Amino acid sequence: MSGGSYNYICNTLEDECSGNMYDAEMEELITDLCHVLHELEWWQSGDCGEERYRDSLWKFKKKWFQGDRDKRLKRYIDEQTALVRKQLYQLIGAESEDKETEENAEKERIAEENRIDSLSLYEVNLLTKTRYALLRNGFKTVGQIRTLSSRQILGLRGIGQQGINDIKNMLAQYGMELPKQDFGGARV
Repeated sequence: MSGGSYNYICNTLEDECSGNMYDAEMEELITDLCHVLHELEWWQSGDCGEERYRDSLWKFKKKWFQGDRDKRLKRYIDEQTALVRKQLYQLIGAESEDKETEENAEKERIAEENRIDSLSLYEVNLLTKTRYALLRNGFKTVGQIRTLSSRQILGLRGIGQQGINDIKNMLAQYGMELPKQDFGGARV
């Protein structure tokens, strides 16, 4: 069915507003809201269960209504300060500082990737059926499953195409994806 019960409002909102808010906090809020609307639409059209929608709604409310706004604002300030610093260093030709900034950003990216990899399957947004099928197959963390190809995951007991889609959606929430395969089955 793939959504459609609300005329794909999540896509319309994202297309019209994402990148046009001129405010980092509003950009993040719109992105998160679009995710909740997507889950609502998929639940209402029968593509996923109510539990998945309720879970995404709970996470949205926790982040935006109970979360620590000061930390979020500090992160935005740090990101903008780093961007301005990079632009100013480029103006004066100070490439070494720029490389140091890029190295620090890469270290932060790797640390965040490691943090996500260590998340328990209980801490991420997965359908109950998918979560328990992965647990029964011996997987406990995001890092253990994100290195597998779709073909390898389909070979697991209790995982079908719906499970693959569920895993892909969960990884996409963290800006990750399953490894690509060529037609011969080798990773690309």
